[in-house]
Amino acid sequence: MCIRDRIRSVDGVLEVERVRFRKAGNRYFADVSVGLERTFTFQRSEQVSDAVTSRVREVLPDADAVSYTHLLHAREVHEGYNFHFGHKAAGNIQMLRDLGREMGFEVHDYPEMRLRGEPVSSSHIRKLLSEGRVSRARHLLARPFSILSTAGRGRGYGAKYTVPTINLAHYEEFVPKDGVYITRTRIGGGYNNECFDSVTNIGNRPTFGVDSFAIETHLLNFHPIELSAETEVEIHFLDRLRDEIKFPSVEALKEQIGRDVRKAQKYLRRLGR
Repeated sequence: MCIRDRIRSVDGVLEVERVRFRKAGNRYFADVSVGLERTFTFQRSEQVSDAVTSRVREVLPDADAVSYTHLLHAREVHEGYNFHFGHKAAGNIQMLRDLGREMGFEVHDYPEMRLRGEPVSSSHIRKLLSEGRVSRARHLLARPFSILSTAGRGRGYGAKYTVPTINLAHYEEFVPKDGVYITRTRIGGGYNNECFDSVTNIGNRPTFGVDSFAIETHLLNFHPIELSAETEVEIHFLDRLRDEIKFPSVEALKEQIGRDVRKAQKYLRRLGR
């Protein structure tokens, strides 16, 4: 499947990062994430559901994704050559094209894209990220992979022992492999935001005993800022520094963080040239 789906609506083109379908009681919803910064929720009415899915369910037991093209007023749906949908991935591009003719939307499919012999696909990029290869993923995406959440409440270790830190609130979406990364962190939304060079740790912080998964970002060029539970925090992953390690003491951890910070600063200076 292509990295980004493009859905042409009545109002123009939406670049959609992901669509999550869910059911609550007898109601169906689509949570549409646009540009990783905003999520819009659409409700599918039963009238739309019956009108759109009656034909589809003759061949596919699960056709929610197709019915939502009606709800979103789609005029065009763009997918990769190997796109599948529905129960047990029974639907393919040709079936989607046939359904489009009945429902009033055009389907455009694209051949496999390669960059220097490497496939540019969502599955391959997810594999790279799961291996911690965020720099390679950045080249294929033509932008850094990023995660968006809000400021969470940490245990105070960063503020007490290292440099100013921000913990992300509970985050259930896909993240790179546990470890330490060179990052840039945006704090705040809209025009009221600031960006900081940063070093981000993903993992369980084993040096402090009880394991507890956290995404913790150390801000390098820090100055006092206001934070609340609603403050947006977006972390852009540039490169990987190392695996997460259990250190024999807090002092050993502090020394390693100092080395991580120096490596990150050197990398970011080169990147800025």
